[in-house]
Amino acid sequence: MATAATAVKPKPPAMQRLKGALPELWVLVRPRRGLLAVGLVLMAINRVSGLVLPASTKFLVDDVIMKRHVWRLREIVLAVIAATIIQGITSFSLTQLLSKAAQRLIANMRRQVK
Repeated sequence: MATAATAVKPKPPAMQRLKGALPELWVLVRPRRGLLAVGLVLMAINRVSGLVLPASTKFLVDDVIMKRHVWRLREIVLAVIAATIIQGITSFSLTQLLSKAAQRLIANMRRQVK
């Protein structure tokens, strides 16, 4: 038989738990605001450059194939190559930036626990 001392308390609502965790989360995020902002900008650049290849098919079909503007093919290929290079650079930078920041954060949290 369960007594009052061993009775399980019901969980508080999710919103209340989130409000309780926000001050702790803000303590972790505040010193890294600049790093997170740079990561957000890199992510936006990466996503926009990822849209170049799908958009290029429209110009390939409409201009190069249908209107026979073969000279536009060079522009399309250069745009796709440039977008691919930009996407690769931003992906690498974002991975390096955030993984190193996460490792530093984990190391600091481990130091605090000791």
